[in-house]
Amino acid sequence: AITKHAAGTHGLLASLNEELAVLCRRPYAFVASVPCRWLFGLFFCTYGAANLADTFSRARGGFSSTAVLGASTAANMSVAMAKDAAFAKMYRPSSMKVARPAPPSMFACFFVRDLVCMAA
Repeated sequence: AITKHAAGTHGLLASLNEELAVLCRRPYAFVASVPCRWLFGLFFCTYGAANLADTFSRARGGFSSTAVLGASTAANMSVAMAKDAAFAKMYRPSSMKVARPAPPSMFACFFVRDLVCMAA
């Protein structure tokens, strides 16, 4: 709903009502939808990378929070950018034929956000 609103294709309340209606009437369709699968994939990859890094660091006789943070940040950033690119294609206005390239400052914002959220 928020992505549709940010793209300018739907109003926020209308989009929220539409998504909640789908969730209530057809929960399987909501969970099986492409946006929901992207979110589940993002969480799976992020936590999978963190758990793998934790398991490997403990198997080597210790615990490295740096390894866990690095692995989860790398997984989260790469999958989140792929998800955001897919959402931009799904929800961009039909009048926009070609997507604009992402500015380098966007990647810095992703990195800082991920470090702050996952380090907390």
